[in-house]
Amino acid sequence: NVNGNSASLPSLPAASAAPTERDAANDGTTNAAPALKRLVTTFDSDRSSAGAMFDVKAKRSVIIRGVDINTVRTRQDGESRVEIWTKGGTFRGHENSRDAWTLWANETISGSGLDVPTRIPPGAFPPVAVPARERRAFYVAFPDGPYLRHGLQGDD
Repeated sequence: NVNGNSASLPSLPAASAAPTERDAANDGTTNAAPALKRLVTTFDSDRSSAGAMFDVKAKRSVIIRGVDINTVRTRQDGESRVEIWTKGGTFRGHENSRDAWTLWANETISGSGLDVPTRIPPGAFPPVAVPARERRAFYVAFPDGPYLRHGLQGDD
């Protein structure tokens, strides 16, 4: 369930399943590594903006370990700075409250171009947990221009 602001709705970040205890050997042990999964969305966009806020509401606990974004920028355009901010709860009511947000990633990237996933480099930010039935807000921003691509907002 993702809710975005009316000005801009970004692509969903990639997410991986939270570590769960698994009975890999059928003997009651729980030593198996958790399976990683991706939350995927289309990269079919129809507008650009300098940033977008959205909520992730977890049905089950998840740990977000990576993010792909959609940008008009390509390697030929040169590098661009992207910031990702986060906060517990919803972004609604905090659109203009810088103090409510924590900078999660501040990276210089070379974009992959229109409607092609651009990965924020691994290690650019620590994993962030979203507990089951809770929301976490994200704000993806290009401080230097309207380089973020997205589609029209939906209610959920």
